Amino acid sequence: MPRLTLAGLLLAVFGGHVAVLPQISDSYTLVKMALIGAAGALAWIGLAQNRLKTTPLDLPLAALGGAMLLSAAFSVDPPISVLGVHPQPFYGLLPLGMCAALYYAAAAGPEDHTENVLTAGLLAVIPMALFGFWQRAYGDPITHEELPTGLRITSTIGNPVMLGACLSLLLPAALHRTLARRGPLGPVSGALLLAALWLTLARGAWVSGAVAAAAYLWCTGKVRPTKKQWLVLLVCAPLALWGLQRALHKKNSDSLRIETLKSGLAGFAARPIVGWGPDTFMIAFRRYKTEEFLRVAHNSPTVQYSAHNDFLQAAVTWGVFGLAAYLWLIWVFGTRLWHNASAGLLDGDKAAMAAGLLGLFVQAKLNPIPISALATAAIMTGLLCREGKEVEIRTGRTAAAAGILFCAACALLYGRFCRADFLSRRGQEIVYSTMLTDPLHLEGVNDLRRSTELNPWNLEYLLKRCNNLFRTIDAVPPEQGLQLLEKSRQLAAEAVRLHPGNPMAHELRATALALSSSHGENTLREAQREIQLASEMDPSFVFSLRRRMDIARALGDREDFERAKAQYIRVSTISGERADWTPLLR
Repeated sequence: MPRLTLAGLLLAVFGGHVAVLPQISDSYTLVKMALIGAAGALAWIGLAQNRLKTTPLDLPLAALGGAMLLSAAFSVDPPISVLGVHPQPFYGLLPLGMCAALYYAAAAGPEDHTENVLTAGLLAVIPMALFGFWQRAYGDPITHEELPTGLRITSTIGNPVMLGACLSLLLPAALHRTLARRGPLGPVSGALLLAALWLTLARGAWVSGAVAAAAYLWCTGKVRPTKKQWLVLLVCAPLALWGLQRALHKKNSDSLRIETLKSGLAGFAARPIVGWGPDTFMIAFRRYKTEEFLRVAHNSPTVQYSAHNDFLQAAVTWGVFGLAAYLWLIWVFGTRLWHNASAGLLDGDKAAMAAGLLGLFVQAKLNPIPISALATAAIMTGLLCREGKEVEIRTGRTAAAAGILFCAACALLYGRFCRADFLSRRGQEIVYSTMLTDPLHLEGVNDLRRSTELNPWNLEYLLKRCNNLFRTIDAVPPEQGLQLLEKSRQLAAEAVRLHPGNPMAHELRATALALSSSHGENTLREAQREIQLASEMDPSFVFSLRRRMDIARALGDREDFERAKAQYIRVSTISGERADWTPLLR
């Protein structure tokens, strides 16, 4: 049975980095979520007959879990808080719950799988790096889209910054295997890793990788800087960062980070106790997006799914209780590692893991951490916390059963979401490339319907389906058009019910109600209330403002029209963006 635990941990590390599914829109993340859930279930099946252990992080983890549950109970968007925000579902309750399950599986196992886990990570580096090189030379064979800025590789992670996070976490392991001369895997994976890390052009990953490598060398006693060397390092590090900023022309990127920080702090001030809900930073950001952000981004729809800083992310989404629990967790684990390192208890593979986690901690201050790195980090943390006390057999079996059921349920759920994403992508491609009279068009419509049935919590699927209904209404007989309008109103109402704090849900319902009014329904005043809510939740979204102007004009509400027009002109002037289209209402 312990072999099943090892297999589960290795699957989470290797598959969590490498797995992709080109047939779906979210090619890089959803399949990893399903696979990590399956890996967790496998690991806990292997522990079903073993005595489990407590860990040094039990209390802070319990406090953090309680704070997250409290925040989710008051979330502005409950589905996002549970599942994670599409298309980066990293910090929802279920994704982080799977990481916690992997942590306990690694900590509770009867054997120390440190060497095998690091081997799996280094083996994953090879296809990741080679795929990135292919992208740079020939383009992305999965999305067929240009690389960011035409140069930055994304590999199997789908984003250069997040790829850098995964690589920097594993850099100390490659360094350790190379210096220890333990076969060719270390130098081969290390060379590929450094080349791929360079091609990400991710400054945060470069810095975190350097910190991780330096921490490993210090922990193992290979490098012990003098006071003068520390002073030189402290002076040179900021200069090096400034040089990177100048060389890579990242001035706008840095400005956007500062404005994101300002928006996040405003969001935290608005809901400081329980936050906006796990993984809802995007919603808080949209409400408090700064004018300077618009000026630099030149695009009002631009949103930030992450705060690009884990402390700010925790404060905004989990509130003060969640932030306090998170800081407690870091303090307990950090002091434990420091004590072990000072006592000479961290060496070899364990030093490599501890150094990689430190590098990831630095990376989290600058960029979001993807689920691939989170799962691997959870396993590494568990392997470094294997000194707890054994619990009663009955308690252990109950915990193992809970771990199996939870992870298996997550695997099935995210597997279902993969199917929904495939149908949504295929359906949209069909309906936009075929005529209404084409028999294939109905198949596309059915795909869009089934995607919302398989994953009714994804607002993007509802938007696609409703937009197709809106396009079809005027092209079918009046009676059928009224039926489609009624269906669109039902779907939009469901979107608002599930996502009460999301401006896109209210804009969708406003559109459905406005179209209904143009076909004889008395729904225009209700449409105005919905679009006003949407523009309050995102005051700088030019498309909402333009729709609000259309509805106010149709109602003869001069005052609301002038307010929306003034804000529209202001946002357009700042961002340089326009939203000119044929009016919804004539």
